[in-house]
Amino acid sequence: MRAGPNGETEERRERITSHTSARFPNPNFFVSEACYRYIEAWISWDALPVQNPDVQHTPSLDMAGELYEIVNSRTKQRDRLTGVLPYISYNGLERSCDQYQDRFPASSNAYKWIGCGIDDGLQGSSLIPHLMEDFSCWMFMRPDSWPTPPPDNALDLPSFTPLASDAPVSPQNNALTRIPKELLDMIAGRLTFRAYFALSATCKPFRRRMCDPNVLDHVAREMLLHGPLQWILPVSAVKGSAQAARAAAEMWIGFARSGSGSASQSSAAAPFYDGDFPAFAFVDACFRSDSMRNRRRIYGQVKQFEALWREFRVKGWAVDRFHRSS
Repeated sequence: MRAGPNGETEERRERITSHTSARFPNPNFFVSEACYRYIEAWISWDALPVQNPDVQHTPSLDMAGELYEIVNSRTKQRDRLTGVLPYISYNGLERSCDQYQDRFPASSNAYKWIGCGIDDGLQGSSLIPHLMEDFSCWMFMRPDSWPTPPPDNALDLPSFTPLASDAPVSPQNNALTRIPKELLDMIAGRLTFRAYFALSATCKPFRRRMCDPNVLDHVAREMLLHGPLQWILPVSAVKGSAQAARAAAEMWIGFARSGSGSASQSSAAAPFYDGDFPAFAFVDACFRSDSMRNRRRIYGQVKQFEALWREFRVKGWAVDRFHRSS
């Protein structure tokens, strides 16, 4: 047993080599518990088709069994060194899979933010946030650190400019404005923010109505609790997740009630449902948070797995790697 240049033993090196140089790829794989729980929570299981009995598959599998067959029955197999799957987009993260965060993948946007910082006169350590943005360092952040109100209690919320109007528009002359408020709220809560603001630009009355701060807060709450922003909510099966999210949410409630960042006890079963919870300010902070951006990236990967799950249940195995040929 000899010490290697990095302090590891030659025996350990030989053991690693013998495992990774197997003649046939090992079908087993590891999934982190948190990522497994995200798959469990974020895939819309009720929307998936039942397993097609007329295609090759192993019947009566649980979720873990189906995941095993999905990964191993694809035509293209996962990379033997990094373990990444060729049919999943990792947003460039796969270029830095050494398990040590001492280097980052090359920028995909030509160092846009560093250039902007230099143009603004920034130097030295002031450029670090821009460097982290260009090198997508947010992808290495843990995805369960919910943002809290700013310490100076000064929110930098986006402002919305009303559409120019040469003459007032009569609501009676615009069919869109006759949509009942309850129906519009229901529709808006199922949209993405991009689609929501595109809809608000269809006419001046809509713009005034949909960009009202109270309406924005209500819509953000609907998106968060029942719509496309549910990925922000904690996954209770991930240890400590619910407690961390609740603590952050109660700080936002305290901010809304008193203008301070101190936590305020919520009477609701979950503080995200509390009437005083400032949903739009919180969601805006989530979109600016490195941790939540990484959470959103992981959510996107889970949705890619959902598409693979749907294909697997309809088409079964692409390649049979589960039975030895005679």
